[in-house]
Amino acid sequence: MSKPDFLGIGAARSGTTWLSAQLQQHPNVWMPRRKELHYFTRDPSYLSSSYLKEGGWINRLFSFDPDFKKFRYNLIKAMGRNIVSPNSQQLSWDLKYYFRKPGNMWYKSLFDVPGEKVTGEITPAYGLLNDQGVKEVVELLPDIKVFFILRDPIERAWSTIRYHEKRYGKKLTDMSTQDIKDYLSYAAITERSNYEMVIERWEKILPDNQFLVLWYDQIVEEPNTIRKSLFDFVGISTELLSDITENKQVNASLDKTMPSEIREYLVGEYKASIESLARRYPNSYPERWLSQQAECINS
Repeated sequence: MSKPDFLGIGAARSGTTWLSAQLQQHPNVWMPRRKELHYFTRDPSYLSSSYLKEGGWINRLFSFDPDFKKFRYNLIKAMGRNIVSPNSQQLSWDLKYYFRKPGNMWYKSLFDVPGEKVTGEITPAYGLLNDQGVKEVVELLPDIKVFFILRDPIERAWSTIRYHEKRYGKKLTDMSTQDIKDYLSYAAITERSNYEMVIERWEKILPDNQFLVLWYDQIVEEPNTIRKSLFDFVGISTELLSDITENKQVNASLDKTMPSEIREYLVGEYKASIESLARRYPNSYPERWLSQQAECINS
């Protein structure tokens, strides 16, 4: 079987970091220390930029391009970790990742680890892949298992702006109502909530047993249930569930309440797509999202 064995493709701000933590605790799983490799979205045409895009070493090391500045930041951070906590296997992986030219065989070699472990990575931006991008993934990795976690797109959008405020230090949630609406209408945010488009792209090329939809709500309400679904799907033992107890929230956004006028705006933007999801997945979480948002507006 070709490596890696699984991919997590999003959605962003929907619990992918928590899912990654659950998988990494399992003794039969290997994942890169670096979450979000962004290999398949390295084409600059994608909204989510990647520092693995084409560029010579002079550009990578000295260019003011934001992607290459991020590349240098992560390179320095990785080398610093190797100095503080020396590990020959990790150093070898970091040198391969940062200093060799990206390509299909290079990507697969990142998962060439000793033993019979299940390997994979999670990059939410893979949810932005177009039809050709999805086809290229499956041609390279025909046995790949892909999971996609969904969150109420209204709550996800507000979580994104709160996370960006925390990460970049800008008072985004204190902007005017119109400025917040404009920010939340950026394609980089709205396209990540086009769940049905993502699902249809992958389902038309992957068999049912290679594509799984998960729900953010279960992380909060039924963490063991979502762990079992995920572990069964990627093909690892669920007998160790009792030993994996990490339920706390990770990679959290700032705790700021969504203004009622922003909620009403987002309901107007996403109600139709949530209703469509509810028809696709009857008696499931999208129906609850609709009723919860209605309650919030009417309260």
